[in-house]
Amino acid sequence: MKKIIVIVAMTVLFSCVSKKKWDALNRDKSSLEVDKADCNDLLKAEQEKNASLNSENGNIVTKLSELSEKNLITENDLKQLKEQYQILSQVSNSDAKKLKEEMEKAQKLRASLEQNTLELESKSKALQSAETTLEQREKRMKELEGILEEQKKAVEKLRSKVANSLLNFSSDELQVNVKDGKVYVSMAENLLFKSGQYTIDAKGLKALSDLSVVLSKQTDVDIVVEGHTDNVAFTSPNIPKDNWDLSVLRSTTVVRELQKNGVNPKVLVPSGRSQYLPKASGNTVQDKALNRRIEIIISPSLAELYKLLESK
Repeated sequence: MKKIIVIVAMTVLFSCVSKKKWDALNRDKSSLEVDKADCNDLLKAEQEKNASLNSENGNIVTKLSELSEKNLITENDLKQLKEQYQILSQVSNSDAKKLKEEMEKAQKLRASLEQNTLELESKSKALQSAETTLEQREKRMKELEGILEEQKKAVEKLRSKVANSLLNFSSDELQVNVKDGKVYVSMAENLLFKSGQYTIDAKGLKALSDLSVVLSKQTDVDIVVEGHTDNVAFTSPNIPKDNWDLSVLRSTTVVRELQKNGVNPKVLVPSGRSQYLPKASGNTVQDKALNRRIEIIISPSLAELYKLLESK
C-alpha cells in the first residue's frame, strides 16, 4: 500500500519535470507496479521480508525527497525563466513601440523633406525666371539710359546750334535754355511784335530766319510755338478780340514764317496760351514784359524710346 502511495506521490510530483525525467519516472512506476504485484503474491508467504521491503521503501522515500527538491529547483528555474521572458517581452514591446514611433517620425520627416524639395524647386524656378526678367529689365534699362544719354547729348548739341545762330541778339530780346529734355527759345514781344499786334517786325523776321537755318535741318524733332500775353485784359470788335485771340494769332504768324524759311510744317504746332502761363508771377511793368513772349519749344523725337518701352 505504501508503494502505491509513493508511486502516486511520485506521479504528482513528476508532473512538472521534463519528458526525459518523466519517462524515467514512468519506467520506475512500471517497475514498482511489478514489485507491487510480486509483493502481494509474496506478502503472505514472505512476511519476514517486510523489514527489508520497508528498508527499500525508506530508500525510495529518500529518493523521492531528493527528486522533490530537484523539482522545486526546476520550478524556481522555470519561474525565473518566465520572469525573464516577461521582462524581455516588456523590453521588446517597448523597443517595438519606440521603433514604430521612430519610423513614423522618419516618414513625417521624409514627407516634409519631399514637400520642402518641391517648394525649393518651385522657388528655384521662380528665382531663375525672376533673374531672367531682371536681366532683361537691366538690359532694357541700359538701352533706355543709352537712348536718354544720346538724346541728352543731341538736345545739348541742338541748344548750342540754336544759341550760336542767334548770337546777334541780346538776352533781353531772346534766351535759349534746356528744360525737361527740350530746347526753349523764348523771344520777347519787343523783338517780334508791336504792342497788341501780330505782324512780325523786321528784327523779329531776321531772328526767325537765322533760327530757321538750324531748324530746317532737324528731321526728328517736334516744334511747338506758344504765344503768351500779359494779364492786361482787353476786348475788341476787331481782330484780335482778346488775349486768347492775340496769343493764337502771334503763334500762327511765327509758324508760317518758320515754314516760309524751310522748316517742315509737319513738325510745327501753333499754340495760344493767353495770359495763363506767365513767366513772372509779379504784376510790375518788367514782369508783364517778360510774360509777353513767344516760346519756341523744340522736342527731340522719342520714337526710339517709345519703341523700346513698348517692346517686351
